[in-house]
Amino acid sequence: MEYIHKPFSIRRNISSSNHKTQICQNLDHLQQTTMLICTVNLNQSGIPA
Repeated sequence: MEYIHKPFSIRRNISSSNHKTQICQNLDHLQQTTMLICTVNLNQSGIPA
C-alpha cells in the first residue's frame, strides 16, 4: 500500500501547478453546467428565467 501511494504523491507534486489549473477549469465548467441545468429546470417549471 505504501509503495503504491508514494509514487503517486511524487508525481502529483511535480505537476502540482498544472493540476491546480485543471481543477479550476473543471470547477468553472461544472459551475457553467450547473447554471445551465438550473435555467432549464426553471424554464420547465414555468418560471421565467
